[in-house]
Amino acid sequence: YILRQCRLRGKIDSNGCTTAFLEERLNMGLNFILSAEIDHKNERLQIWIWIDRRMRFDFIFPRKKAIEDVSR
Repeated sequence: YILRQCRLRGKIDSNGCTTAFLEERLNMGLNFILSAEIDHKNERLQIWIWIDRRMRFDFIFPRKKAIEDVSR
């Protein structure tokens, strides 16, 4: 699919967090929105997908906790 008139916004803040937001109108009254946030400090990725602002899908990938070696 070719995104002809999409709106693309992004930001990088001082905490090491990068955010991008893409919005495309598919048909009259039907929007497709894709948003992602990468938090380098906390090692976390979040992805949001909206269709017409009513259907929302969230994907969150938290950091993996380190497994400590407690063998003695």
